[in-house]
Amino acid sequence: MFAYYLIYTIPAIAAMLYADKTVRSNPFVWGFVGIFFTFFLGYRVVGGDWWNYHARFDQMAYLTLEDSFAIKDPGYQLISFYFYHWDIGFFGVTLLCAAISMTGLIVFLRRQVNPWLGLAVAVPYLIIVVYMGYMRQGVALGLIMWSITFLERGKFLRSFGLVMLAVTFHKSAVLMANPTVYCRNCILIPRYCP
Repeated sequence: MFAYYLIYTIPAIAAMLYADKTVRSNPFVWGFVGIFFTFFLGYRVVGGDWWNYHARFDQMAYLTLEDSFAIKDPGYQLISFYFYHWDIGFFGVTLLCAAISMTGLIVFLRRQVNPWLGLAVAVPYLIIVVYMGYMRQGVALGLIMWSITFLERGKFLRSFGLVMLAVTFHKSAVLMANPTVYCRNCILIPRYCP
C-alpha cells in the first residue's frame, strides 16, 4: 500500500511546489518518470483484467496468427501472439502496453502548464484504475492522448493515424475518429483547422 501513496505523493508535492510558476518540462526527469511508471505498471500481478489477459496469452499456444486476429483487438493480439512465440513472456506484453500508455500520457502532460499537477490528477484513477486494471483500454487511451498533442499542433494525419492505432487495441477509441475534428471547417477545435 505504501507504493501507491508514494506514487501519488511525489507528483502532488511537485505540483504544489510549482503551482505559481511556469514549469519548464525537463525531458530527463520525465523520461525517468515514464520508466518508473512503466516498470511499476508492467511488473504488477494485480488489476481488474490481469488474470483474463494472462489466460488469453496462454491461449496463443493453440492459435495461429489468423485465429488470434479473429478474436478481437488485433493490435493487442499481435503483441500477445509474437511475444508468446518468441518466448518473451506475459510480462513483456504488460511492459510494452505500460510503455505505450505512459508515453502517451507523458507526451500529453509535458504540453500542459503544470505537468506535475496533471500527473498528480492522473495517478489515482487513470494510472491506478485504468492502466492497471484494463490494459487494452489503457493503451488506447494513451495513444489518444498522444494523438491530441498532434491535433493541437495541426498535424491531423499523424493524429488520425494514432487514433486508428488505438482502435486496434480497443474499439471504443473509434469515437475519437470524429470527422468534425479532422475536417476543414471543424466545429470542435476551429482554431487548429487550416
